[in-house]
Amino acid sequence: MNKESLTDTHFHLDLNDDIALILERARKNNVQNFIISGCDLKGIKEGIEIINRYPGIYLTIGIHPDEIKDFHDDTISYLEKLLLENKKIIGIGEIIIIIKKIKKSKKEFLRLN
Repeated sequence: MNKESLTDTHFHLDLNDDIALILERARKNNVQNFIISGCDLKGIKEGIEIINRYPGIYLTIGIHPDEIKDFHDDTISYLEKLLLENKKIIGIGEIIIIIKKIKKSKKEFLRLN
């Protein structure tokens, strides 16, 4: 039987994981590519380190609603810059509602969620 290559589209890794072992086991089961999620600024930084070290791993970036403390006026432009600069950052995910567009302050947003 000819297996097709698989891609894990929402995978969480951090630098403390034994990434080489995880990739070896996955690839034995025909999972060849991985899309990891950076959902806060620390996770994005670690994700960039991981995708620069390992082939077949790509990154989506964003700020998860639970991480609103990481959302500042310049966050959107920072994410756009990262997306344009690194070909292995392939999308925006784990996104927070853009507060300015809905005319609510962070305090109001936190109270509502």
